[in-house]
Amino acid sequence: MSCDWFYYCETCKVDGWGAGADFNNMSDELIRLLDYFPLLVQIGKANIRVDVSRFGFCSSRDDDVARWAVQHEGHDILVKSEYGQIFGLCSKPIQCPTCEHKSYKCSLPVRHDGNCAQ
Repeated sequence: MSCDWFYYCETCKVDGWGAGADFNNMSDELIRLLDYFPLLVQIGKANIRVDVSRFGFCSSRDDDVARWAVQHEGHDILVKSEYGQIFGLCSKPIQCPTCEHKSYKCSLPVRHDGNCAQ
């Protein structure tokens, strides 16, 4: 199944680098690149542009991951799908205990035991 992934800044509550860039089924690559986030911040502060095609990312967009990393230095960065799933979390919709709408997503790890929880 086709699914685009991108970075999401949990601190700012904004979709981040890669959103709309068609990184189809590239969640693992984005997770691996997160390991280098502190280095990307330093590269961005030095105004050096990163050629992400070297990491296997192909995009016609002109977003610079290092510049984005500087803007979100020290923030909680997650990998999110175009469908709202956070990588590594269950993310199944659960009902609000008050209004019973499915307005929350399960925040437990994928394949957790028991019921979903916020």
